[in-house]
Amino acid sequence: MILNQILDNIDWGLVIIDREFKVRYWNRWMALHSGITSQEIRGSSILDFYPHFQNKKFIRNFKAVVTFGNHYFFPQKLYGYMFPFKPDGNFVSEINYMQQSCTMGPLRDEKKVIQYVYISVKDVTEAYIYETNLASALLTLLEKYVDKSEMPAAEAQSILEELLPVSGQEILAKHAKPQKDKDTHALIGDQLVEILSEIATSNR
Repeated sequence: MILNQILDNIDWGLVIIDREFKVRYWNRWMALHSGITSQEIRGSSILDFYPHFQNKKFIRNFKAVVTFGNHYFFPQKLYGYMFPFKPDGNFVSEINYMQQSCTMGPLRDEKKVIQYVYISVKDVTEAYIYETNLASALLTLLEKYVDKSEMPAAEAQSILEELLPVSGQEILAKHAKPQKDKDTHALIGDQLVEILSEIATSNR
């Protein structure tokens, strides 16, 4: 009883499914963000509610969990999200789906036999948007240096990759899209001019 209260009040999602993909536990966080109550989904196959899980990679990973006890991680930078939830109100205008970091692993009974698989879901949308905005602002500044021939393009790209935990190509792709709030990016950029100036000087 106490454990259920704890799991229903944690600030991340928790799903427990059996070897036949039937949902055995669906915590309050999942219910709030999915719009599906525990009563609705419990006992049903998660594949019926989320048919995109019927892909070879997910099925293969699931079978590896129940067979060998493996753990699988689904970082936001590689997968974006597992569950297509709408983001919280603060981010609705910036992104279509909540960005998630997820883990899938085994649950054993008292005989150490794997009977269930858990999936944890953490909302990392705020961090994702912050990194995206920061990346755009930094790239704008680095391009400014390159345009003035103050820093070689290759060196600018190298610095950008060291500063941010995303690939240069990903940043360039995002930067190429129209920005919704250029004034905000410009403001961030102005605050970082001195820092980037020092980095540029030390790398020459």
